[in-house]
Amino acid sequence: LPLHNHAALEQLKQERDRLSLEAAAAGAAGIATSLTVNPIGLLFFALAYPPTIQVEKLTRIIIVMEELLAEFEPMGIQIYPAMEAEGENNAIDLFLRFPRQLHIFISIRSKGDAKVSFHEDKKSLYVRREKKGKKDWNPCPLTELNSYTTWLNRQRLRFNMSSKEARNVPLTKLLVLWEPTKLEDHPQHLYLNIGTVEVVGFRHRGLAFVYQREDVTKFVAACLSKYPEPIPQKQ
Repeated sequence: LPLHNHAALEQLKQERDRLSLEAAAAGAAGIATSLTVNPIGLLFFALAYPPTIQVEKLTRIIIVMEELLAEFEPMGIQIYPAMEAEGENNAIDLFLRFPRQLHIFISIRSKGDAKVSFHEDKKSLYVRREKKGKKDWNPCPLTELNSYTTWLNRQRLRFNMSSKEARNVPLTKLLVLWEPTKLEDHPQHLYLNIGTVEVVGFRHRGLAFVYQREDVTKFVAACLSKYPEPIPQKQ
């Protein structure tokens, strides 16, 4: 299996701390050229993001990963961070797997002090800033999230995953907005109930949810309550 849970978390922390030290000592230009380790796809991670935001990205992933492990490790969760997604501009921030029960892809994004809305006609997101107006969000994270389904089908053997699990286990896609980025209020028909949680769901080549960062564990718990039992193993 690829590195996951605490082993992967430790690698992320080491890389974040190393990048922080190098940024302080040598500036962003030195960070991009000195990356030599690739334990969990971090070489791709470094190439996918400008050096100046690598530390921020890693920090966000670490915070969410720690919260999820604290809440769901007793339930058998496997968390795979910073996974390379072929053909995409961004790595998969987090792939959550409850074996034979639930899969969740999480993208963590921030657009600064802005509000995010969904354009129903265009089936895409746009960002509104107070002084700059509205602008399309490109590349659209909803498009990326929905492309990960194909990635999972191609990569399932890396996770010792049967074709039955890849095909039949419920798959949920979540875009997490990091403060100070907020989600605009939307028409009521775009809100869906998952267990006791009400969340906005946008359809763009599939269904993806958008939620604030502080509520990620609540969202995952609600998804688990909807699919409480693993699918039967092949006899």
